[in-house]
Amino acid sequence: MKLEQDFILCLAEEAIFDAEADDDLDPALVAAICFIESAYEPDAMRYEPGYKYTINSAQLPEGARPHNCNRTTEYNLQCCSFGLMQVMGATARELGFKGWLGQLLCPDEGLLCGVKYLHKQFKRFGSRGLPAVIAAYNAGSPRTEKSGAFKNQAYVDKVMTQYQRLLDAGADKGTKAAGTKAQSLKPRQKSSNLLDAGTGSNCDSGTQNFA
Repeated sequence: MKLEQDFILCLAEEAIFDAEADDDLDPALVAAICFIESAYEPDAMRYEPGYKYTINSAQLPEGARPHNCNRTTEYNLQCCSFGLMQVMGATARELGFKGWLGQLLCPDEGLLCGVKYLHKQFKRFGSRGLPAVIAAYNAGSPRTEKSGAFKNQAYVDKVMTQYQRLLDAGADKGTKAAGTKAQSLKPRQKSSNLLDAGTGSNCDSGTQNFA
């Protein structure tokens, strides 16, 4: 079910706060990425066979992979992108996500993971400008052609265009007002550390697998 834009903006604002990325990230930017990645569909999921950047189960922190998830299933889930921001399962593991990777289909879990990854790319490439950060979110790094354009320039342009539309519509000013509605629909609480909060098997529990 497609989520409303105001609700996405509110959850993005909360995820930015939880990720301690307030000084760098804007809810409207997160919402723009959500729109391009999933069209605001929290159940969006894509399998990428042969994805090269999976993490061997033996290298995961103790308890990261659920005890009832075998290594083949873990590998296949790491090859999937999940949720509003289409975070790869392998990326979530790199960020310290604990439990079933399918939990990334829960809007708050998927957004928090996506925001953490976006913030990581901002810290790495922010000095090169926002387009470079967006390129890195999509491709891992802001790789360029000989012309100077990003290899994924079309993606960058789409996100930047949607971001500007949201800013022009005042999206950066309306997130506080949307908060009342979001809180009434879904209670949330902040976990005490990155690998806390169990397997997160219930989308409505309000718990998170991230700090």
